[in-house]
Amino acid sequence: MELGYSYTAFGLIIHSQIEIPELIAAEGEPDIIIRLGKVPVHLENPSSTGVRFEASPNEFLLTLDTVGRYLVFGGKEIVIEPFDGVSLNDIRLFLLSSVFAALLHQREYLVLHGSCIEKDGTAIIFSGASGIGKSTLAAAFYEKGYHIICDDLSVVVFGEDDSPYVVSGIPSLKLWDDALKKLGKNTDSLVMVRETMQKYRVDIADKYWSHPLPLKRIYILGSDLETNIRITELDSFEKMKAINNNTFRKRFLEGQGVKPVHFKQCALLAQKVGVFRVLRPRAEFLIEELSAILEKEMAN
Repeated sequence: MELGYSYTAFGLIIHSQIEIPELIAAEGEPDIIIRLGKVPVHLENPSSTGVRFEASPNEFLLTLDTVGRYLVFGGKEIVIEPFDGVSLNDIRLFLLSSVFAALLHQREYLVLHGSCIEKDGTAIIFSGASGIGKSTLAAAFYEKGYHIICDDLSVVVFGEDDSPYVVSGIPSLKLWDDALKKLGKNTDSLVMVRETMQKYRVDIADKYWSHPLPLKRIYILGSDLETNIRITELDSFEKMKAINNNTFRKRFLEGQGVKPVHFKQCALLAQKVGVFRVLRPRAEFLIEELSAILEKEMAN
């Protein structure tokens, strides 16, 4: 088996049989192996099953119609069996999101659904439900000159003193065409993340932060029918609940035997960082106003 490519992401060295141009090239002994091969249709005696996935301790199987099957095991290896006619672009799209999330869960990392920026030597995460504007907000700060640490998957690790750090992810942002229009960006020179989606990958290598930073705050984005933007700091119980609810692919945890560790990590993080709810008008994004208010709030 020829593993011709070597990269880094999430603080790990990755040796891969397929090219992954979204990642940064790096050398070193591999923490993760990615290869092509036959993948079973089902796991033997899975501990849990869900829509398109099965999980057991240290084993995870994801099957995606028209794309392929992915097997993740031991937090160290990913085997991909592409279906006929699938593009490598589609293979990589799911590899770098759901599949990597399962692998990072196996490695007992805390994976939050959010985008993360650097502010005065600390990490700030914008989290929330899909489509709420996490990447768009990170892009607005990028336009202001801020560094981006990661997009979509914000991976938290804990130091010897239990201090939380965010490790760098992938040096790009994934933005819908309407978000790019709000930011005044043209899509002509951008690559779609998938041919069936009006979503584009925006390279941010010029302002990509490549080493871990202490996590200072998490902002949970939401919207309602009010006409103004409001920021509220959450109490201890609400913080714990918000961190748990905004874990990336939380349903993947159930069968992999890592839920007790995840619970402890959520509780620890709730003790260590400020968590704030940010509500904006549902009728309009108001990206310039929101980024300006948050920039002022983050300075406190």
